[in-house]
Amino acid sequence: MRKHFVPVLALTLWISFGLLPQTGWGADGGDKRDTAEEGDRWLQKARAAEKRGDHDGVIAAATQALAVAKPTDLAGDGPRKVPIHALAYGSRGYAHARKREWDHAIADYTKAIELDPKERWYYVSRGDAYSMKGEPDQAIQDYDKALELDPAEVYVYVSRGVAYEHKGNLDRALQDYNKAIQVDPKYDWAYSRRAGIHKTRGDLDRALQDYNKAIELDPKGALNYASRGAAYVRKGELDRAIRDFSAAIKLRPKLASLYVARSKAYERKGELDKAIADVNRSIGLNPKDAAGWIRRGRLYSRKGEHDRAIQDFDRAIKLRPKEVRAYVERAETYRQREQFDRAIQDYNRAIRLDPKSPKAYSGRGYLYLTMQEHDLAIRDCTALMKLDPDDLSAYIGLAWAHIGKGELNRAMSALEKGIQVEPRLCFLYSTRARVHVLNGELARAVKDCDKAIALDPKDSFAYFERSSARWLNGEADKALADLRKLIEIDAKGGARARAYAAILLGRMRRPKEAARLVAERLKQPLPGSSGYKLARFWAGKGSEDDLRKEIVATKYKKMHPGRLCDLYFFSGMRALQNGDPETARKKLQAALDTGAERRATYLLAAYELKRIRNDKRR
Repeated sequence: MRKHFVPVLALTLWISFGLLPQTGWGADGGDKRDTAEEGDRWLQKARAAEKRGDHDGVIAAATQALAVAKPTDLAGDGPRKVPIHALAYGSRGYAHARKREWDHAIADYTKAIELDPKERWYYVSRGDAYSMKGEPDQAIQDYDKALELDPAEVYVYVSRGVAYEHKGNLDRALQDYNKAIQVDPKYDWAYSRRAGIHKTRGDLDRALQDYNKAIELDPKGALNYASRGAAYVRKGELDRAIRDFSAAIKLRPKLASLYVARSKAYERKGELDKAIADVNRSIGLNPKDAAGWIRRGRLYSRKGEHDRAIQDFDRAIKLRPKEVRAYVERAETYRQREQFDRAIQDYNRAIRLDPKSPKAYSGRGYLYLTMQEHDLAIRDCTALMKLDPDDLSAYIGLAWAHIGKGELNRAMSALEKGIQVEPRLCFLYSTRARVHVLNGELARAVKDCDKAIALDPKDSFAYFERSSARWLNGEADKALADLRKLIEIDAKGGARARAYAAILLGRMRRPKEAARLVAERLKQPLPGSSGYKLARFWAGKGSEDDLRKEIVATKYKKMHPGRLCDLYFFSGMRALQNGDPETARKKLQAALDTGAERRATYLLAAYELKRIRNDKRR
């Protein structure tokens, strides 16, 4: 497969076209013949250096050719004679391009064009350099000139298409890729690039057709397999994606990015150990790449191995002290460990390094939500919204901050604005469902959760909110079904969902089933998780006093009411299952006394307390 990220091998083409001389010529012999032969000798040295991959050697030899040959000296085996200086500038420009020294390459190709304006490959090579430098307009001008000289050169159509893609003009890019295929139906790169546009536009079936054709034409093109694998990831066909990434790795086992791509597919499958193994391989190939350490750190963090995660983020920061992503990811790990002060410090560092980092503002804003610092959360979410009005996390975070303050109308307004920006995001509807629940509008809450689940059948939060609405509406069986679905989606986690389901099963006089449900989760410990601690408490493996002391001991006092509310609700429902309604009544009342009115457990405690009192009257 031909690759756009390396400029055209102009020197090789000149050699194949017979443009590099085997002997020197002058216009009339004599002294000119001597300087031409000397220039020829240095050009041959440049050719030898290029074959060795010695780009500095090419530059030195071409520079020497320019020094010894005269501007009028010509070379060439065929009828067309070429100025030696043009060849020397072309050779040197090519070497600069291979070293990614774009300005030097452009300057040399410009000199070559001045001396030999009819050689299309000078325009192509300069166009490639402009494209790689991020100047697509200049690149397109050069490609236009090259096509004017040779309308049948398929590579140039694809290169110009890539430049149009860089400009965001996908329609013009698609026209060029179609033209390339028309000129040469066996040109695999044109199919691969066209597939990329189809993938960008969400037409994955057409993208796969083109990737299939590219692979048929070039079955040894590793990047074609990798690109098709990425399309399968987009379709959710992860096993097929992994097979394609594996095929690409077999062809190019030393390309680190292929292991990273496969690791992402494994991560999406939930196979974190395999994902980590692939990142280990990518790090082994490129140990100085901070991105590899960041990625592995994030995977360790997902596994709950926070110490190892932080070590990886530390390593990334040592390699690149100004890498914003490393601070943001480390902050998230500190958040999971409830080391909030350290997390805030890292978010602050990230924002100082990049005051326009959406992830830093989003992460800090959501951390403030966790800490119940709602005004600070509103500040960060508002800043995020100004940076990127299309960032939906800003609207969702803002809504939760207003929910925390009891400002339900403002929360609803933020969510409505978010839905206007992106009406297909499920989490906007499941969050709006919480506002409806708090307003006592249970039917509306269920309707919003239905909408969220229709958009994403794996939206775990929608199932949780719908279960709460149905529980509060007296539909215990339906609430339990939603919790079971949530557990199915999050088979390796879902501690809180299992605990809620166990409560309902206990109330439905199915205690053995309840115990088994929680015991399954406890086989996969995640000690830092509050949901895990509550599940463990429900199973009788921890005391209320220990949990209460741990909650009160944390210095983030605004978090105390919500967590105490959870604890008292679970304690009350466990007492009810154990046949002690009086203790249950006291604990549920204690949950209400925390004042955590916008907590799900507060609403459920109020509902269950009412049921107990009604049962007592009967």
